[in-house]
Amino acid sequence: MSYIENIREIFQYNTWANEQLIKNLSQIEYVDYIKPLPIPFKNLHGLLNHLYYYDAKSYHKIVDGNVSLIKEKGELSRELLFETILTYSKNWNQWIDKLIDKYDKDDKEKLEMNLELIFNLYAHNNYHRGQINSLISILGYQPKSLDVFLYKSQSAVHEKQR
Repeated sequence: MSYIENIREIFQYNTWANEQLIKNLSQIEYVDYIKPLPIPFKNLHGLLNHLYYYDAKSYHKIVDGNVSLIKEKGELSRELLFETILTYSKNWNQWIDKLIDKYDKDDKEKLEMNLELIFNLYAHNNYHRGQINSLISILGYQPKSLDVFLYKSQSAVHEKQR
């Protein structure tokens, strides 16, 4: 598998994990969602805003070089935040798919220059999604796993069904 295919896999997993995370957060009562917790970013909403902000900032820095398109942290409602996170996940997939379809020397150089940022984004998102899922458990809910191995096994099942 080439590194560009690995990046595609990272973004596909990112979409799946964000979808699972939003499902997990959707079961949370709003009072628990905004409940002050002894964590950075104060509560689940603040932590999710941070996850969104870093993802969006990275996307615009890599894809179009314009990070001024990002709303400041804390401006989004719960519902809009859920929707926006899922939209950025899909945008990453579309970006990498287009890049693969029309792959040329300039695209390769741009991608290689941003590999560190892409891998940092992957680590950052995984860290905070795990943190959020742990907090959901601490609050007494039962979140579904975000494990990459679960994603891979579900992806393999879907591939066999095609």
